[in-house]
Amino acid sequence: MDRLSVEDLKRTVEKILDIFKCAVCKEKVKGEVTKCKNHHWLCGECKTLLKKCPTCSEPFSTAAISKTVNEVIAALPTKCKHNCQLYVMPNGDDHEKYCGYRQTDCKLCEWQGCAKDIAEHAEQQHSNNLVSFTEDMQNMITITKAETLDQKMEIYYPCIALGEFFWTRILIDPESQKYFSQLIPIRINKQFQKLFVKIVFRSGNTKLVVRLKLDFEKDFDADGDSFSLDLKILEKFVEQGFLNSLFKVKSL
Repeated sequence: MDRLSVEDLKRTVEKILDIFKCAVCKEKVKGEVTKCKNHHWLCGECKTLLKKCPTCSEPFSTAAISKTVNEVIAALPTKCKHNCQLYVMPNGDDHEKYCGYRQTDCKLCEWQGCAKDIAEHAEQQHSNNLVSFTEDMQNMITITKAETLDQKMEIYYPCIALGEFFWTRILIDPESQKYFSQLIPIRINKQFQKLFVKIVFRSGNTKLVVRLKLDFEKDFDADGDSFSLDLKILEKFVEQGFLNSLFKVKSL
């Protein structure tokens, strides 16, 4: 017998997955699986409240599913839930966490789409807000209308550095007298750059430096790395109604 090619193996796996496809959710069966007398399979949850098979209207089998069959089902891969057509192996495959096809949203408009497309969207639709770190790996984020820092404002800046995308969220909250800043990574590849971000506030000879490690290994679209400062501290860095913060990024 000749060796099976990758395509042959793929077709074989797909045929087996088709056999064990739930008649309701159309995914690989899971949980306390069951089947009807015509061997149509259902997930335990999908069978709830059903008295007959939704495919053929035959009653469900009362025979116990063998241990071997359950082990085969458990060992089978599943298609990525983000519909990228890749298969995810059970027990530890983290592909779905960084899959470029998972859905994300734009913080500046109503756009929703694949994580892999967020950088292109920001470049095309929000170029005026985009903070791009090129050769010198530094750029300025400026908050206008910051004369007294007495008005609440929340601003998002899309940022691109070394092929990685992240949001910088800035919140000025007069009620708590705090300035909050968060770096929210949107990871789009299994391989990623580890980035170190230095944020510098400067006024004359006075400067304030904050250092953060941008952690792309965290859960995606989570709060990200953050820091807060008292507004009274930042008032000395407001010049002619502008609060400037110099962002410097380097790869770890």
